Amino acid sequence: FMFSSNTISDTINETIATIFRIPGQDRPISTFQLAGIPSEVKGALITSVDETSPAWEAGLRPGDVIQQINRQPVTGAEDAVKLTGAPAGRETLLRVWSHGGSRYLTVDEAQNAG
Repeated sequence: FMFSSNTISDTINETIATIFRIPGQDRPISTFQLAGIPSEVKGALITSVDETSPAWEAGLRPGDVIQQINRQPVTGAEDAVKLTGAPAGRETLLRVWSHGGSRYLTVDEAQNAG
C-alpha cells in the first residue's frame, strides 16, 4: 500500500501488519521476518512513506520500525495508532529502528499545517 497522507497520525493509521502463511508450515510468517528484521525488534513496521510528508522530511523510511512515540513504547501498529493523533503544529518524537540500530526522529507536524 502507499501512504497518501501527510501527518504521522495518518501515516501510522495506514500501516497494516500483514501476516503471510506458507503452505506446509503451521506458523504464520510476519512482515518483520520477511523484511529481515531481528525477532527482538518490536514496533510498527513502516512499508511506505509519502515523500512530501513531514515524516519523510524527518527521515522516516520504508523498512523502519517505530519503537516509541513521544517516549511511549510501541509494540505494533495498534499501539502506534493509539499514540498518534498529534494536531498539526506539534512535534512528535519517534524512536526508530533502522538498519541494525535505533535513533530518534522529530516529526514537525507544523510542516503540514496551513
